[in-house]
Amino acid sequence: MPRRTVLSAAQRAVFETLPTNPAEFAKHYLLSDEDLELVQARRREENRPGFAVQLCLTRHPGRLLRVGEQPPLRFIADQIGADADAFAAYAARDETRREHALL
Repeated sequence: MPRRTVLSAAQRAVFETLPTNPAEFAKHYLLSDEDLELVQARRREENRPGFAVQLCLTRHPGRLLRVGEQPPLRFIADQIGADADAFAAYAARDETRREHALL
């Protein structure tokens, strides 16, 4: 039996696309005090922005970061007091990204 889909491919693409302007960043990616506590609990400096990005994307558009995607790193890093360039070293340990996906 063929798999039934609710959304067309074009509709799904609209919902899964990352925000691209500052107004959308503020709407979807402002971190609460509780979020900031979770982020600061990460041990490695480079994992804090990575965890924050995954947290934001899990909320909108409801999935994890995909290979090759560029999230709004500066907007998120500024909120947590981190260097956005530290994201490049995120998940150097293979287990890190999987562990963060579980939280």
